[in-house]
Parts: sequence; structure tokens; C-alpha cells
Amino acid sequence: MLKKIQDLEKEIKIKEDKEKELKDLKKYLDNIVNSMPSLLISVDSDLKITRLNQKAELEAGSNQEQVLGFNVLEIYPNLKDVFEQIKVSIREKKIIKETKIPVKKGNSFKFEEITIYPLIANGVKGAVVRIDDITEKVRLEQMMIQSEKMLSIGGLAAGMAHEINNPLAGIIQTLQVLRNRLKGLSKRDKELLKEYNISHENLDKFLAERKIFHMVESIIQAGMRAAGIVNNMLTFARKSGMDKKLSNIHKLIDQTIELANNDYSLKKKYDFRAIKIIKRYEADLPKVVCHPGEIQQVLLNILKNGAEAMKEKYVHENEKVFEESKFEIRTELFDNYIAISIQDNGPGLDEETKKRIFEPFYTTKDIGHGTGLGLSVSYFIICENHKGNFFVESELGKGAKFTITLPIVSE
Repeated sequence: MLKKIQDLEKEIKIKEDKEKELKDLKKYLDNIVNSMPSLLISVDSDLKITRLNQKAELEAGSNQEQVLGFNVLEIYPNLKDVFEQIKVSIREKKIIKETKIPVKKGNSFKFEEITIYPLIANGVKGAVVRIDDITEKVRLEQMMIQSEKMLSIGGLAAGMAHEINNPLAGIIQTLQVLRNRLKGLSKRDKELLKEYNISHENLDKFLAERKIFHMVESIIQAGMRAAGIVNNMLTFARKSGMDKKLSNIHKLIDQTIELANNDYSLKKKYDFRAIKIIKRYEADLPKVVCHPGEIQQVLLNILKNGAEAMKEKYVHENEKVFEESKFEIRTELFDNYIAISIQDNGPGLDEETKKRIFEPFYTTKDIGHGTGLGLSVSYFIICENHKGNFFVESELGKGAKFTITLPIVSE
């Protein structure tokens, strides 16, 4: 009898140990599942939720007990794009993966990768849906593609600018020689006039009447403007060297405005030249030690963003685009730094956008219309490369004001 009792106690102990082992194993597996950065959602064959991990609970805003038995779309409406694929995965017992799915979240987009694993063991029918946030990966891919594209375009533009520069210089030089010959006749010119019985007086009257001098001057001025544009392109495309140099900030701003005026990507959407630009430059501003190309890149980014914002505002309000659009560009000198501020009269920024505007990959534009890197790169250029500061002031409906400060370094 005693032996039977001892055997029974032994069996109970073994059973208790196994139950404890199973409980420990369950806790261990739960810890693994809950430690994963992915959202894990288990559904049955009717696509009703049977289990969630902590990440999925956080996304749902409810704990597991509150959502068990609900259709997966009721809790996770973003899965509507893969709803049919979940059914196919369960029916055909195959793994299905959908990647780079855009999901709008507040003012920005994120990208998700969804993998569906069918449950095939022990006669259980259902699937596990795994959701991974791959926003950073997608943005990095976009940045690399954009970087390669810009390198190619930059190289092409620089090459074209060099090719244009040579014949353009020849045209301007020839026109200047022509102007000088028309205005100040050489000995040979006088001999030819006499040979053809043309008086110097009559020649001047003819040229004045037909506005030849005016046309020649117009062509020279147009050529000089074109040469200026080419020179700006070459300066902007030129890679920054290791050494900074003393630069005239007002000249850099004016060159950047000229670049914006001739930016084809802007012209496709609107004419930047239609925007009123008010310059309030402080007199006798000292030169600043900087990388000119990088400063121009920052200024151009601010101007392009402001132009796009103003365009959207007036289109939305059904007003004539750019009828009231304007930039006010101001420079100021302080004790040990200068400040450049660019104020637009666009729609302005809300508090959330102001807080996040310099974050990498943050954008309020639709997919395909911006990488969200322009202002973050600009922030890096000003704050890291030039030890300055870069900030924004704005209210909804009252435009945005971007301010750059750059330290003054003695020569």
C-alpha cells in the first residue's frame, strides 16, 4: 500500500514538473515573441484574431483579451491590401510576402513589409501575419537612387555648362569686336567707306535708325546673362574642397536666386521669377568663411520648398498662382555671427511639422514627391559643417521663416 502511495506521489511530482516545464517553456516562447520588433498577428481560417504579440497590442491600442475573436480588418484596417493574400496563404499553404506597402501616418508616410505564414502543423488552419516597419530601409534606398541620379545629372549639367561656355565666350567676344568696329572706325574701315562712297555720318544715321547698336548691346547683355547662369551652375556643381574660403554672402544669395530662376524642375511646375523677392541686406556685411556650394545648396532648398508651399496655398485657395507670393530675404550682423533669414507668405507650418521638419526622411509631400532629406541635409551642413545654427519660425496661415546663422571667422 505504501509503495502505491509513493508511486502515486512520484507520478504527481513528474506531472507537476512537466506542467512547470511547459509553463516555463510557454513563458520563454512568449518572451521571444514579445521581444521581436515585428507585429505578429495570428488568425484562424475565418481570419479572426487568435493571438497577438506585445508590438501588435501596442499598434491596436488594446490588449489581446479585448480583441480575440474579432475580424483582423476591424482591428488592423491597414491589412485590407493583403486581406485576399491571407486567404490564399491559408488555402494554398504557402508563404506570401508583400513589401514596400505605403501607410500614411499623421503628416508622414511609413513603409511596411508584410509576410504571411500559413499554420500547417497538427491540423490547425490559420496564419501568422508578420508586419515589419521598413521605412528607413526604403528611404535609404531612395536616397541612394536619388544621390546616384543627382551625381549623374550634376556631372551632365557641369559638362554641358563647360561645352556651352566656350562658344558663348566666342559669341560675346565677337559681338564686342563688332560693337567697337561700328563705333570707332579703323583706318581700313574708313578706306572701305570711301571706296564704296559711304559717308561716316550717313553710316551712323543708318545704324541708329535701324537700332543696330541697340540690338548688338542687347545680344551682348543676353550673352553675359547666359554666361552668368553657366558660371553659377559650374560653381554650384563644383565639389567642395577640404578648405573653406572667404565668401560674400550677398553674392551667394543673388547667385542662388538666379539658379532658382533658371531651375528647369521649378519651371515645369511654375515660374519662380513670378515670385516677388524683397532683399533687406545689411550694408558692409563682412565675408564669411564657408563652403560656397554647400551654402547655396541650403539656400536653394529653402527657396524651392517655400515656392512649392506658396504654390499649394494659392492653388488650394483658388487664387491666381503667385499673385501675392513673395520672399523677404534679410541679412543681419551680430557680434560674432551673421544671420540670413528667408520669410515666405505660404500656408505656414503646424506644431508637429515644426518639431519634426529637420528629421531625416520626414516629409509632408506625397509619395514620390520628396525624400524628406533636403532640410535634414541642410541642417547638417549648417550645424555640423559650419558650426552655425538653423531654425524655423512659423504659424499656420502666416508663412514660414527659416533662419541660418554662420559664425564670423577672422581672415
